Amino acid sequence: VTGPQDEPLMLLDSVNGDPVPGPPPLGGWLWLELWTADVEQALDFYQALGGYGAENHSEQGEEDYWVLVDSSDRWQSGITKAPFEDVPSQWVPVIRVADPVQVVSKVEKLGGRVIVKPDHPLTGGKVALIQDPTGGIFMVESWEPSDSGQEG
Repeated sequence: VTGPQDEPLMLLDSVNGDPVPGPPPLGGWLWLELWTADVEQALDFYQALGGYGAENHSEQGEEDYWVLVDSSDRWQSGITKAPFEDVPSQWVPVIRVADPVQVVSKVEKLGGRVIVKPDHPLTGGKVALIQDPTGGIFMVESWEPSDSGQEG
């Protein structure tokens, strides 16, 4: 299916159920962020669709950054304005890694492209934005549970 701004979205009813909440392993899926042109519309849609609450986690002077939370106040995903012009609304997966610099060093050899390096001032050395050989984008991030105040 697609969300209100044509962002692809997969709904899944797993035979095994949802994963047990907890910190993701290195190399595991850490997070999903929706990059969108209309944050308010996206918040309304996903809150109604999933029964989520929303918390504003914006830093002063930055674009709105919202976190969808479940009924136990566990963080589920982020929603923010797309950081680049002419970028369609899309979900951006984030993979937990030990060292983004080490990951970035392999990207071009494997046919990908580094869009934002870990040394960019906005990433604090912890995040890189990468485009895979097929054009898909994703982030890698070094993260510990204490970084967000969430235990998973």
